[in-house]
Amino acid sequence: MCDQHEQFAVHGAKTRTVSGSVAAIRELAIHPSRPDDTPVRRVWRSLSRLACGVDYDSDCIEIDLLLDDGAQPPELFSWPRR
Repeated sequence: MCDQHEQFAVHGAKTRTVSGSVAAIRELAIHPSRPDDTPVRRVWRSLSRLACGVDYDSDCIEIDLLLDDGAQPPELFSWPRR
Protein backbone atom coordinates (compact mmCIF):
# COMPACT_ATOMS: atom_id res chain seq x y z
CA MET A 1 0.00 0.00 0.00
CA CYS A 2 1.26 3.45 -0.78
CA ASP A 3 -0.20 6.50 0.90
CA GLN A 4 1.18 9.81 -0.30
CA HIS A 5 -0.39 11.99 2.44
CA GLU A 6 -0.49 15.01 0.13
CA GLN A 7 -2.57 16.90 2.69
CA PHE A 8 0.42 17.06 5.06
CA ALA A 9 2.72 18.85 2.58
CA VAL A 10 -0.06 21.33 1.76
CA HIS A 11 -0.01 22.40 5.43
CA GLY A 12 3.79 22.65 5.64
CA ALA A 13 4.76 19.23 6.97
CA LYS A 14 7.94 17.64 5.67
CA THR A 15 7.25 14.27 4.07
CA ARG A 16 9.54 11.41 3.11
CA THR A 17 9.01 8.08 1.36
CA VAL A 18 9.72 5.13 3.65
CA SER A 19 9.20 1.39 3.37
CA GLY A 20 8.66 -1.27 5.96
CA SER A 21 6.32 -3.96 7.23
CA VAL A 22 2.94 -3.40 8.86
CA ALA A 23 2.99 -4.75 12.44
CA ALA A 24 -0.55 -3.75 13.46
CA ILE A 25 -3.63 -1.92 12.18
CA ARG A 26 -6.30 -0.33 14.36
CA GLU A 27 -9.51 1.42 13.35
CA LEU A 28 -11.48 3.77 15.58
CA ALA A 29 -15.10 2.64 15.60
CA ILE A 30 -17.36 5.51 16.62
CA HIS A 31 -20.75 4.60 18.02
CA PRO A 32 -23.13 7.58 17.89
CA SER A 33 -25.11 8.72 20.88
CA ARG A 34 -28.52 7.21 21.36
CA PRO A 35 -31.85 9.03 21.62
CA ASP A 36 -31.58 8.73 25.42
CA ASP A 37 -28.46 10.98 25.29
CA THR A 38 -26.03 8.15 26.03
CA PRO A 39 -22.64 9.62 25.04
CA VAL A 40 -20.70 8.63 21.96
CA ARG A 41 -18.47 5.60 22.50
CA ARG A 42 -15.12 5.35 20.77
CA VAL A 43 -13.72 1.84 20.50
CA TRP A 44 -10.44 0.84 18.86
CA ARG A 45 -10.58 -2.47 17.05
CA SER A 46 -7.75 -4.43 15.50
CA LEU A 47 -7.83 -5.19 11.80
CA SER A 48 -5.87 -7.87 9.96
CA ARG A 49 -5.86 -5.82 6.73
CA LEU A 50 -7.30 -2.75 5.02
CA ALA A 51 -9.80 -3.45 2.28
CA CYS A 52 -8.49 -2.55 -1.17
CA GLY A 53 -10.26 0.40 -2.79
CA VAL A 54 -11.80 1.74 0.43
CA ASP A 55 -11.31 5.46 1.10
CA TYR A 56 -10.07 5.78 4.68
CA ASP A 57 -9.40 9.54 4.49
CA SER A 58 -12.22 10.43 6.86
CA ASP A 59 -11.74 7.51 9.26
CA CYS A 60 -9.26 7.21 12.09
CA ILE A 61 -6.76 4.49 11.28
CA GLU A 62 -3.53 3.79 13.19
CA ILE A 63 -0.84 1.66 11.58
CA ASP A 64 2.31 0.45 13.33
CA LEU A 65 5.01 0.35 10.68
CA LEU A 66 8.33 -1.42 11.22
CA LEU A 67 10.69 0.60 9.03
CA ASP A 68 13.26 -1.17 6.88
CA ASP A 69 16.87 -0.95 8.06
CA GLY A 70 18.21 2.57 7.68
CA ALA A 71 14.81 4.13 6.95
CA GLN A 72 14.02 7.27 8.95
CA PRO A 73 10.52 8.65 9.47
CA PRO A 74 9.85 12.30 8.73
CA GLU A 75 9.99 14.67 11.70
CA LEU A 76 6.85 15.05 13.80
CA PHE A 77 4.43 17.73 12.65
CA SER A 78 2.07 19.78 14.78
CA TRP A 79 -1.06 20.88 12.96
CA PRO A 80 -1.67 24.65 13.18
CA ARG A 81 -4.48 25.57 15.56
CA ARG A 82 -7.51 27.23 14.03
